[in-house]
Amino acid sequence: MKKKLVKFNIFFLSFSIFFTLFSCTSNSKLQNQKASKIDLDSILTLENETFYSYTKDSFFQKKLSNAIPVAIKTSVMQQDCSINLIVEIEKNAVGFENSGIEEITIELIKQGSEKFSALYLSSLEYAENVKIFSKINHDYVELGFTFPKEKVDTIIEVLADIFQNPILQQKDFDLIFNKKQTDLKLSKKNQTIIEELYKTLYEKDSYFLPSFLTSSSNFTYDDVVNCHKNFLNAKKIKIALSGNFTSKDTDSIFNLLEENFSKIKSADFKKQKVDAAKIEDLQFTKIVLKQESEKNQNEKSQHENILICHLIPSFTDKDYFSYGIFSLFANEILQKEFVPKNASSVGLGILRSKVNVGVISILDCKVQNENEENIFAQSSLKNLLTDKAKILQDNFDEYKKVYISTIMNSEKNSLATVSQMAHGFVYFNDCTEYTKRPFYIRKVAEPKMDFF
Repeated sequence: MKKKLVKFNIFFLSFSIFFTLFSCTSNSKLQNQKASKIDLDSILTLENETFYSYTKDSFFQKKLSNAIPVAIKTSVMQQDCSINLIVEIEKNAVGFENSGIEEITIELIKQGSEKFSALYLSSLEYAENVKIFSKINHDYVELGFTFPKEKVDTIIEVLADIFQNPILQQKDFDLIFNKKQTDLKLSKKNQTIIEELYKTLYEKDSYFLPSFLTSSSNFTYDDVVNCHKNFLNAKKIKIALSGNFTSKDTDSIFNLLEENFSKIKSADFKKQKVDAAKIEDLQFTKIVLKQESEKNQNEKSQHENILICHLIPSFTDKDYFSYGIFSLFANEILQKEFVPKNASSVGLGILRSKVNVGVISILDCKVQNENEENIFAQSSLKNLLTDKAKILQDNFDEYKKVYISTIMNSEKNSLATVSQMAHGFVYFNDCTEYTKRPFYIRKVAEPKMDFF
């Protein structure tokens, strides 16, 4: 298994709602990690691992009277606080035209309620050092605030009211929907290839209907109203907080959450299952978008943007962390080999879901002659990485340390922490799951290469 790794390349920055990228690791970064070997003998148990032992007692967990799970993380390292309302998504809608209902629903909720208007929310941001955030993932949405600790009472009340009692006006729907469609057209080059990826997956299983808006989206205001009603189900909701709270704060915060969220009722909710076998034949499926750009007035240059699917271990698979280490190595090699000679950017990423799909992105790739060797064929990439395998072997501990450091660094940021907690809640029913990853990464004893 593996988790989020650093720097997003420019192409995927707009699409970070559903991709996690493994970016290239510079030689200097690896050199900084070469001081000492990882001592496996000293971390034979989870309890002995430094990050887990440091964080394990910093979580307050309890369920509201309507069974909504609550987790509050206390941290002396964080300078502010964040609250994250996590709502799992039901993939009931059929038809690609329904893609993005969840995204637009969240955007309308952020327009406020009768009690807390959009103007009031703006005043919080500008005058009170408060920031509203949202994130659309494939299996869940996140909505919340980052705020100073002294505003926790106000923020909990505001979040509860705009979530449960949003205005949801038709005019706001029209405005937001049309603006986002216009934005999609402006980024058509990138958006089109992303949509093609999801359409390819969706043809195999309707589970892959995107939660984000696409050029095919054609739903109505009433669809959004119904989506919001479906959000109001205690069985779908989790609440995570993190910040410079102390153990003395947790009881009062929990009581505020009980007061504001416990009236949400429960309804039937069965998590959708997806059969990984349905997409097995997509291994190394290539999605290509051709484009032309002018070199000068008389000459045009042809390029391609390419996405290559490859199947990777799921979050709960024992090899997921091995893949994460391999991805850091592969990303570095592919960048050095192909940028800028053959493309402007090459990177590995994953479409995070119950069935992880790996994606190799190749941007502004020069169109190859039919007689040329296909440098991005599965066999070509596999041979390239196999030839460079000694780099992974020689730097194995350093790659692991870089990987671990990105997880541990989330402890410094309340927003990053509640996002990590959300992932754990949804995929493991354990908001503390991220604190255990460094242990499992350390326990990967040797490199694995057989992922392509």
